[in-house]
Amino acid sequence: MSDHDVAAMEAALTTLMAHLDRLQHEPDNIPLVEETVLWARKCAMEEQVESGLEMLARVKGCRQEIWLEVLGNIERRIPGWSSEDAQERVQAVLALLRLAAQDYLSIPVLLAVARITAALHESPVVPSDDEAEPVNQQAPLRRIVQEEDARALFKDVVAFASNDISLSGSVWQIYLDWELGLFVFLPEAERAQRLPIIHQAFLDRLATPHESLAETSQRYSTFNSTYAQSTYEEQMVKASKISARSCARWDAREPWERGWMALLQAEEAEAEAEAEAETEEAKAARREQMVGYLYAYLEMELSTAEGRKPEPKMVQAVYERWLQVVSTDTRREGRVAEAAVWDRYITYIATTNGFSKAHVTQTMQRAVRCCPHAGELWARLLRQLEVAKQDPAVIGETYMRALACGVLTRKGAPDVAKSKDKGKAKVKDHKKGKGKASEEDVEMQEPRLVLGDARGADVAELAALEAAWAGYMRRMAEADDDDEEEDKEDAVEITLRDGIARCHELNPRGESTMRLERYLISWLERKGKVEEGIKVWDDLVKLHPRNYQSWIGYTEYLARHNEYTKARTQYKTAISRNVDWPESIWTAWIAFEDYYGTAESLNAAKARVTPLQEALVAQRMQAQAASSTVPEPTEAGAGSIQTADVPVVDLASDAMQVDAAEEGRKRKAEETTDAAEEGANKKQRVAPPDAEPARDREHATVLVSGLSTEVTEADVRKFFRECGQVREVTLSPHDSQVVAAVEFMDRSSVPAALTRDKKTIGESQAHVYQAGQTTLFVTNFPEKMDDTSLRELFAPFGDIVETRWPSRKFKDSRRFCYVQFTTTGAAASASQVLDGKELESGFPISVLISDPGRKKERSDAHADARELYVNQLSKFMTDQDMEKAFSPFGKIKRISLAKDDEGKCKGFGFIEFETEDQARAALALDGHEYKKRKMGVRLSEKKPRRERRAEQASAPSTSAVAAVVHRTSDILARSVRLHGLPPKTQEGLLQQALEKIVPVKKLEVFQDLGQATAELGTVADVGGLLLRSEPFTYLDSPITFTAETDISRNSTLGTRDRAVESAAKSVPGAMFQPRPRKAGIGARKKATFTAASIPRKTKAAEGEANGQNGDAAGSSATPASVATSAGPKGQDDFRRMLLEGKK
Repeated sequence: MSDHDVAAMEAALTTLMAHLDRLQHEPDNIPLVEETVLWARKCAMEEQVESGLEMLARVKGCRQEIWLEVLGNIERRIPGWSSEDAQERVQAVLALLRLAAQDYLSIPVLLAVARITAALHESPVVPSDDEAEPVNQQAPLRRIVQEEDARALFKDVVAFASNDISLSGSVWQIYLDWELGLFVFLPEAERAQRLPIIHQAFLDRLATPHESLAETSQRYSTFNSTYAQSTYEEQMVKASKISARSCARWDAREPWERGWMALLQAEEAEAEAEAEAETEEAKAARREQMVGYLYAYLEMELSTAEGRKPEPKMVQAVYERWLQVVSTDTRREGRVAEAAVWDRYITYIATTNGFSKAHVTQTMQRAVRCCPHAGELWARLLRQLEVAKQDPAVIGETYMRALACGVLTRKGAPDVAKSKDKGKAKVKDHKKGKGKASEEDVEMQEPRLVLGDARGADVAELAALEAAWAGYMRRMAEADDDDEEEDKEDAVEITLRDGIARCHELNPRGESTMRLERYLISWLERKGKVEEGIKVWDDLVKLHPRNYQSWIGYTEYLARHNEYTKARTQYKTAISRNVDWPESIWTAWIAFEDYYGTAESLNAAKARVTPLQEALVAQRMQAQAASSTVPEPTEAGAGSIQTADVPVVDLASDAMQVDAAEEGRKRKAEETTDAAEEGANKKQRVAPPDAEPARDREHATVLVSGLSTEVTEADVRKFFRECGQVREVTLSPHDSQVVAAVEFMDRSSVPAALTRDKKTIGESQAHVYQAGQTTLFVTNFPEKMDDTSLRELFAPFGDIVETRWPSRKFKDSRRFCYVQFTTTGAAASASQVLDGKELESGFPISVLISDPGRKKERSDAHADARELYVNQLSKFMTDQDMEKAFSPFGKIKRISLAKDDEGKCKGFGFIEFETEDQARAALALDGHEYKKRKMGVRLSEKKPRRERRAEQASAPSTSAVAAVVHRTSDILARSVRLHGLPPKTQEGLLQQALEKIVPVKKLEVFQDLGQATAELGTVADVGGLLLRSEPFTYLDSPITFTAETDISRNSTLGTRDRAVESAAKSVPGAMFQPRPRKAGIGARKKATFTAASIPRKTKAAEGEANGQNGDAAGSSATPASVATSAGPKGQDDFRRMLLEGKK
C-alpha cells in the first residue's frame, strides 16, 4: 500500500472509532448507525459490519437486500450454537426474526426466517411417500428455542406470507414439514393432542386462494386417511367448503396473478442480464411499470361493479406488495412515495370494517419503522395512541423515539458527502491522466449507500410531528381542572417554542407554511398574551419577507387587537418588498383602510397601490409578448404525466360541439368559416402554430371546494363577480359538500379568482385553486360504454367534477370525452394507471391530461400533396406491380388499389409517398404505358368535387329539390320534440339516456328554449315513444314528448340539403319539375313526383292517422302517404278531378 492509501485507511479507522463511541450514547440514531456500517465496510471490518447491520435492523425497517445479509449471517452462525448458549443471544435473534417477518412482504426474507426458525428447533425429517420407515437421524436434534416459541413465529411468518397468494406456498411448506416432523415421531397416545394443530395448518392454507388448491386438498385427504380416519368425513366436508370459496376467489384473480408473475420474471431476467450495468433510469422505469400494474390490481379489488363487495384481506395483500415494490427506490422521491403509500394503506384499514384497532395501531408502528422520515406518519401514530387511550407515558415515549431516531432532525451527512466528492475528483483526475486512483478511491466515488439518504431531513415533516405533539399537550391541558392546569398551559407554550427552535436548527428559515408559529400565536392570543404574539409575527415577517401570507397574517392580527397604526405601517413596509403575490397585499390594504381608516388614509393607500398595479400589468404584458406560451404552474409529481395533444378546434362550430349549443338558432354564414371556401382543402381546421385556443377551458377555470349543499350557482357567480366575466359554473355534490367549477371568459381572470381563497360563501369557507391538469382527455373506449360505466371506471381515483361528451348529431361514431377531477393528483393517477389499458380486446383506452395549448396539426394535413390518383390500369395490376413501377421515385408509404369481388383491379387506385417532392416526381409516369395500358397519374385533389357540390348547392336542380322534399318529410315523420330540459343539458348525455328506451339516430338541443329534437330510427319508434305511459326524466327533470312539425332548425339536414331547401322555397315554381319527354306509343307513363302531389292534411286524414298504430299524432304527411300520392293516376282520379272542377 502506498503512503496515501495508509493515510486514507488511518483516517477511515479514526472516523469509524468516533462513530462507535457516539453509538454508545445514541444507539437509536439511524443515520449514525448507517454511517457506521459504511465506514466499517470501508475498513473491511466484517464483525463490525454484521453487528452494525443487526443494530440497524432493530431500529429501522430494512429492505430485502439488507435483511438477507443479516439473516445470512445468523444462518451461518447457528451450527456453532448449542442449547447452553446464553438465552439473551437467542432472544435477541428471535426479536430480529419477528421484525424481519413484518417489515416488507419479501418471500426470500420470509423463507430465510422460516429456515432459521426450523434450525433453532429442529424436527425429524419426514419420510417420503415411498419410505415405509422413518428416516434415521444421524445427529441429535438441535433445540435451542422452545417449541411454542418456534410455532408462534412460524404462524406469524406464514400469515404474513399469505398476502402473496402466488408465492406463499414455499413458506407454508417449510412450516408444514416442521409440524409433520414433530407429529409423525410422536407416540400414538400423544398424536391426538397434536391433531388440531395439523388440521388448522391445512385449513388455513385452504382458506388462502392459491393455484395449487387441488394438490393441497389432496394432501390433506391423504393425511386424514392415514392419521385421522375416525373424523375423515367431517374434516373433508369442512375442507371442501373452504376450498370451494378459495377456488372461486383464485379464479377471479388468476389473470392478475399471472400478469404479476410475468412482471417478476421479466424483472429477474433483466436484472441477471444487465447485472451491475443496469442504470437507475432502467430500474425506475421497471419499478414504475410494476407500481402501475399494482395500482390497477388494487382498483379491481376495490371495485363495486356488478354488485361485488371488496374483500379487505385481498385489498391488504395488494397494498403489501405495493409497499415491497416502492421500498426498493432508494432515491429521496422514492421515500416520499413510500410514505404516501403507507398513509393510504393506513387510511384504508382504519376506515374499513374487518380490521381491529390493535391491527391499525400495529400497522402504524410498522409504517413509522419503515418510514422514520415521515413526520405525518408519526403524527398519525400519536393521534391513534391518544384515541386508543394509551398511557401518556407510552405516547411521550413514542414522541421521544421519533426525535431520537435522528432522521427527522438530520442536517445531512457531511463525512459521506465530502468523501464522495473527494473520490469523484480523484477518479476524474485519473481519467485525465493526472494521477492514479486506488481501489479505495473508486469505492469512495460510489459508496454503498443502500441504507439511507445522506441529505438532510425535510423541515415540514419535523413540523408535522411537533404540531401533533403540541396538539396532544394542548388537549391534555384543556382536559385537566386540577391545580397543575396553569403549569400544563405553560408546557404547551414551551412545547411549541421548543418545536420551533428544532425546526430553525434544521433550517434557519423554518418551515415555509409557518405552521408551528401560527399555532403558537393562536395559543398566545387565547391566553391574552397579545404583545408576545406581535413579537412572533415580527420575527416571521423578517424570516419570510417575500411570503405574502406572513404579511397578511401579521396585519390581520394587529387589526384584531386594534393596533391600526402598526398595521398600516406593516402594509406600507410590505408593498415595498418583493412579495410573491403583491395583489393580495394591495387588496388587503385597501380593505383595511375601508374598514378602519379615514378618507385621507384610504385615498393615500389607493394612490400608492394604483401605480404599482399598472406597473405589474405592463410587466406581465411585456413578458407575455416576449413568449408565445405562458407556462402554467403544476403540482409536484404531475409533470411526469403525459399530456394529450388535443387539436385546437373552433368550439363555436357544431361539428366539434361538446356541450349543447347556447342558442337555438341556426348560425349565420359569417359566424363560421365556410368549409368549402375557394382554395381551401377539405381538412379539419387547425389553429395556426401560435394561435390561442378558442376556448381555453383548462386554464380559465378554478375549482372551489368546501361549499355547503345550500350554495347555489347564483351565489358562486356573485362570489367571483369582481374577478372577471364568468362563462359557466358547474356544481358537483360530493358527500356533505359541493365542489364548483368556475370557468371565466378569459384566463387572465384566474389570478384574481385565486385571491378569493379562504373567503366565505354563505356559511362555508371556500377553498379556491386552479383547475389546470385536472381534466383528462379520454378516447378509444368501447362503443357500449356510457357515462355511468365511465364514471365507475374513474371513480376509484378521486371525486369527479363533471364529464363532458361530444354531440353525435353529425357523426355517430365519435368516441371521446373529458373527465374532470377535483385534484390534479387524482387525474395524474388515473392517467398513469388507465392509459393504454385494454377494457376490451382491441380497445387500448387513451387517458391523457387535457391541454388545448399543446395543439398539433393532423398527421394527414398534407396527405393530398403526397398522394397520387392512378387510373386506366389493367385489371391484372397488383400492389407489387405498382410498387415496381413507382418505387424508383421514392419511398412508398401506402398503396391502395380498388378491387372487385374477385380480387381483380377495378382500374384505379391510390399511392402515397413519404414526401411531396417524391409524389411530384412520380407524375412523370402520366401517360406511361404499363401492361398494355396508358396510366393516368395525377395528384389526389378533392377540390374539384367540392366545388361541384358548392355549385349544386347554389343552383339546385329540380330533381335535387324533390329529393330534399322527400328527405324532409321522412325526417319529420321520424322526429320528436323534447320539452322541459334542464339548463346546461349536454347533447351526448341526453342521447345516451334516450337511447336506453328508444333507438336514436341524431339529437340536437336548443338551450334557449329548453327543448331538443330527436330523429328516431323508424316511424313506429315515434309512435311508441309518444304513447309511452312511463315518465321519462333527465337530471331529475320530467321530459315530455310531442311530434316534430318544423325542422327548419334541425341539423339532421346537411349543408347542401339546407341550401336546396332554401332555394326551393325562394324560387317561384321551383317545386315543379319541367314536363318530361313524351313516351312512345304503347308506353306507360311514368309518375311525376312534385311537391304539389303531397296531400295537405285534413281533419279526417288526421283522425285516420291517429287511429293507426305507430303513426305520429299531429305530424304532417307520412312517407307512405307521400309515396301513394306520387304514384300513377287512374280513371277514378280523373273523374274526381272533373267533378270537383264543375263544383
